[in-house]
Amino acid sequence: MRPKVIRPLTRSQFKSLLMATRKVRRIIENFNIPMHEPALGRWGIHDPPFLKKILHTAKFKQLAHQVFGENVRPTYSFLSMYSDQGELLPHTDQKLCEYSIALCIQQKKVWPLYIEKKPGSGTYWTYRLKPGEAVFYSGTRQRHHRKLRKKGNCCDIALFHFQGKK
Repeated sequence: MRPKVIRPLTRSQFKSLLMATRKVRRIIENFNIPMHEPALGRWGIHDPPFLKKILHTAKFKQLAHQVFGENVRPTYSFLSMYSDQGELLPHTDQKLCEYSIALCIQQKKVWPLYIEKKPGSGTYWTYRLKPGEAVFYSGTRQRHHRKLRKKGNCCDIALFHFQGKK
């Protein structure tokens, strides 16, 4: 599938998400909380309430159904908060992430996401998301990655995952 970029949240929803994420980042920084995945340069939170709420709204599920072109059910959400040494190595996702939505919450500089055009092709589309934009893609079928970040540059991403209904 060709990934699609959309602004899936209203201005008000995005503002609330941004404020919640900034609070989490301040807590991490103020209390010197160790990284969830130091090798990737990130902190991660599985199903934080403010993301889980978005994932399970009827409107968000309907949008996912329309974009992915099949009936999907939400599986989980994940808040990825990358440091200035963040990196996302090329990979495909587990079954629970058959369909994924990666929403850029905030960043100091654009950090491109590379999504493979065709499995095994080694050729990638490049997505330069701005805050509020999300890319919809198949996490299990399309390898994806981000290159090593530069010093002084952080990025927070909300991930929403779905599976096709069988």
